[in-house]
Amino acid sequence: AYLLCAQALVNGGVRVQRKCLIVTSGVAGSRVVEAPFGAPLWGMVKSIRREHPELQMGAVDIGPSSGNSGAAAAGMVSAEMWATDSEYLICYDNTRVRHVPRLKKANPPQPSEDAPTIRGDRTYLVTGGRGGLGMELCCWLSANGARHILVLSRSIDKGAAAPPPGARLVRCDVSDEVQVREALRGVWPPIAGCFHVAGVYADAGLLNITWESLLASFRPKVMGTWNLHAALPSDLDIFVMYSSYASLRGSRGQVNYAAANAFLDAMAHYRTGGGQRALTINWGAWAAVGEATKHKMPPGLRYFQPDTGLDCLEALIHGGKGAGPQVCVSAFDWGEYFESESGSYDPWLLHVPEFNMKRPEPDTVTPSAPAPALLPVPNGNPPIPPTVQATGGVGGRSLPQIK
Repeated sequence: AYLLCAQALVNGGVRVQRKCLIVTSGVAGSRVVEAPFGAPLWGMVKSIRREHPELQMGAVDIGPSSGNSGAAAAGMVSAEMWATDSEYLICYDNTRVRHVPRLKKANPPQPSEDAPTIRGDRTYLVTGGRGGLGMELCCWLSANGARHILVLSRSIDKGAAAPPPGARLVRCDVSDEVQVREALRGVWPPIAGCFHVAGVYADAGLLNITWESLLASFRPKVMGTWNLHAALPSDLDIFVMYSSYASLRGSRGQVNYAAANAFLDAMAHYRTGGGQRALTINWGAWAAVGEATKHKMPPGLRYFQPDTGLDCLEALIHGGKGAGPQVCVSAFDWGEYFESESGSYDPWLLHVPEFNMKRPEPDTVTPSAPAPALLPVPNGNPPIPPTVQATGGVGGRSLPQIK
């Protein structure tokens, strides 16, 4: 319904006088996420806003369902409709305090005492393990001591590269709950970690998105993630989800893909809020492997080598709970990035030191909610000056700097 309304506004040439807001509850809380299935709406808002800024799309979360009354919620939404600042993603907590997201730069975390290790006497589950990213991950697991790797894939191509030693292939569509439970039945040794890599590119912008293209992206990311969460033990050492930068910033022509990955981001907060392990990584563009190599690169984004990506993954896993629950790993040419954004203003980037398109507006809002940390990765074009290697925060905790 939301997509149909947005399409109607564009096709009808409607001139929007005030913000077009989607209202959710418990989807993007500053401390807890209790309704992750609403998160794809936030991913849609971000991408539609980039495709059609004239619609002034935004999202407001009125807090957990047990919190603010109906009258209070109505007041919050009304206030946001008439707000004159540039914020378009807002969430309220139970005390009616307004929070806004900010991206922060951070260095990889130092090894933590509570960090899990890859064990040879446990099984590690990898979905989408026959794709480029999945194969790189399987080889990394094997090289780091994993002796039992369960690889789930919708298809098993006999002509594909052979999996590393210890990997066992099982045909399974993770969007099918029955298939997932059957694939996990009787697995031994016990499963200690899950790496959810599976995904489908079916790019579509607002005006050409269809139910089929939406489902194509949602099946592995939304249904698949939930099936794994429900079927796997609650005491896993590792639960890593491969998300995308598209769900953080929005991406033109990828409304469905950004929406699907936004669910992974919310699930990381949902699981950690319930005391379970979870980490979602909003990956930028891997070189040589992955679907990003088949698509035109957005201005300012740069490829990084697989070894660099795996080094970042290892650092995040070794960082334990202090590394998550949500981190972005990407390589940028900030000059080109901001040149492509000329004329726009996004407060979401105010805590990134290179953000200099405009001076920040006077800070009239409550200090920002816990935000994902941005881990810059070396790409040589251009190098990131040491002066901007700032310590960032994740979930209210600071990350130590390392050289």
